[in-house]
Order: sequence, then structure tokens, then C-alpha cells
Amino acid sequence: MPLAGIPRNATGLVFGKQIQESLGWIAYLVGAGIHFRFSIAWGVLFAWLWPYFRERGYEATFLALIYAVIAWIVMHAAIMLASDNHPDDFDPVVIIGGFMSHFFTIPLALIVKRRLG
Repeated sequence: MPLAGIPRNATGLVFGKQIQESLGWIAYLVGAGIHFRFSIAWGVLFAWLWPYFRERGYEATFLALIYAVIAWIVMHAAIMLASDNHPDDFDPVVIIGGFMSHFFTIPLALIVKRRLG
């Protein structure tokens, strides 16, 4: 799936293909909102867990690397169980692409950390 189709795909996952198709270009906005809400929820969970690990001397970026991959696995498994209105999530290309996209979000975290530091 091209990167541009990911927000639209989220609309289909949550509301079904028929609603996704009926919304037209608005499905991209709805899907972006869905992704944003889930990312906020995962971020809040990380912020809630972080003090525990900071007290034990863990480095934030290392922990975020592991956390991002775990979050992707949980979401990927949930999508696979919840719906068949999506690309073939059993396809190795989909799995590797999704995994790598979340694994390499860590450089962004490093930039944010450096700017805030």
C-alpha cells in the first residue's frame, strides 16, 4: 500500500469499506484522525510508564525503540483479529514494511530529544 493510502485504510478498518468508499477524500481526514488518536493513546501510555524506567536508569531512546515495536505488534495483531477490511496483513511485505516503519521512528525521537535537551 502506498504511504498516502494508510490514513484512508484506517477509516475502512474502523468503519468498514462501504463507509470508507462513501466518504471519498474525507476518508483521508478521518483516517488521519484515527491514527492521531491511537498515537496519542500510545504516547500517553509511554509517558505513564516512563518514570518507572527512568528511576532504574534506562535510556529513553532505547526504551522507545522497544516500545514502538511492541506497539506495532499489538496493533497489527488487533487489526488482524478485528477485521478483514484491510490489506493482507499476513503478507511478509506488509509485516516487514510496518515493522521497519515503526523501528525507524526512533531517529525522530532522537531529534526531538536533542532539541528539547
